[in-house]
Amino acid sequence: MPEHQQVPRSNTATNTATNTAADSTTVEGQDLVGNDAIQEAIASGDSAAVAQIDPIYTGIVFIGMGDHAHDEARNLNAWNRGSGGAKSVRQRGREQDVVTRAGQVMDLKTEEGQNAFIATLSLSPEQADRALTILQGTGSRAKDEMAQILEVYIQAEEGLRDMQRLVLSGHSVGSQIWGDHNGSLDFDLFIELAELFPTAANQVKHLMVSACYSGGERTMQQYFDMFPSLESIVAYDGSSPGTWSGALVHMKEWEKRTEDSDGTDVERSMAEGTRKGDKMATWNTEDGYQGQSPMSIWDLENDLSNEESTFQRFYTGEEEVANSQSGPLREYYNLVQRVLGHPETSSSRAAELSVRRDTTIRLLYWKVITPKFEAGYKTELEAGYTSAGRTKPDFGKLGRGDFMAEYAAIEELAAASSEAAVAELQRLVEGLAQMSEEVIPTTWV
Repeated sequence: MPEHQQVPRSNTATNTATNTAADSTTVEGQDLVGNDAIQEAIASGDSAAVAQIDPIYTGIVFIGMGDHAHDEARNLNAWNRGSGGAKSVRQRGREQDVVTRAGQVMDLKTEEGQNAFIATLSLSPEQADRALTILQGTGSRAKDEMAQILEVYIQAEEGLRDMQRLVLSGHSVGSQIWGDHNGSLDFDLFIELAELFPTAANQVKHLMVSACYSGGERTMQQYFDMFPSLESIVAYDGSSPGTWSGALVHMKEWEKRTEDSDGTDVERSMAEGTRKGDKMATWNTEDGYQGQSPMSIWDLENDLSNEESTFQRFYTGEEEVANSQSGPLREYYNLVQRVLGHPETSSSRAAELSVRRDTTIRLLYWKVITPKFEAGYKTELEAGYTSAGRTKPDFGKLGRGDFMAEYAAIEELAAASSEAAVAELQRLVEGLAQMSEEVIPTTWV
């Protein structure tokens, strides 16, 4: 995933002044590029009104889940203003999973709100049912972004918008994209969108995935299912830079090289000499895949097997993570990702390693996850400990080793108790012990 970061303090004043000045001109551009007239015409269901609208060329569609999505969208829009700017899909308001259409507020967390939103789209009954399924299959805190994505795809499908270039930005482990304070979009959802809106999906020729571990050779294969007519891809086969520590530099070069291009000059060397440029991976129709120096699958699997004890030390709490970005567990995680990204890795092996990948990334961010666990399950934890007659520790301050000792104690208490609150406590601590997604959402990482 990109680094957890903030805008550099020394640049804050300059950036604020620049952003303010840029926004004064960008707001108008975004209104035009966003093409509210198209959205209103489609929502009205008036085919005559839709027919009177000239298609708008949106050079870039940007889908950003991170805290700095606005900054990335603003810069892409400015760089590409002469060719349609950038249509941005991102969190719009303070309240998650809520959209407003024609003055009507729709809560996408509810079935009523979801149905009301789908009814505003120009879809056949069959399409509407499938779009509703996609919306409902989107996780919490990302339904508002999916609503925007559906609108963009419908516009492209009906010939009202072009989206030849697309950017996905946020945190990732290679199978989804999410934000620190936002929801998660599984890449499988984009495959479903491609099946529902094939004309729209086939418009995308150039893709940039500004996210960590999104660029292994095997990992990249999923993008062709999402966008079947791709001519170039930029992603990362390691840790990607954050917005202000390199991502914008890479985005600007990508934007320049994909303007009126067949993508053949999109190559790994374009990031040479830049921060984390060595982690960039590319694909184009002429050069194929370019990434880190290849290793045989046998060598990778052998190295991974030799490091199994490393994983176990951190999993059991024998050793604590000192730095989430470096150290033996991070190196182990990189190995897992390289095997997952290798073209010779079988589907069954990939499924197995995907579980290990998700467990390992959660272990790396133990100190980030445990305060969220403490806050997110405060009521259940307190009820469970009260029923068990045991003093609740502050999970946000427990190291992995101390937690595993506490977990063992709770397992013994639960085995001897019939209290529902204790059973729930046992379920939660077991989920934290196993780093399961049912208890530890990906967006907590």
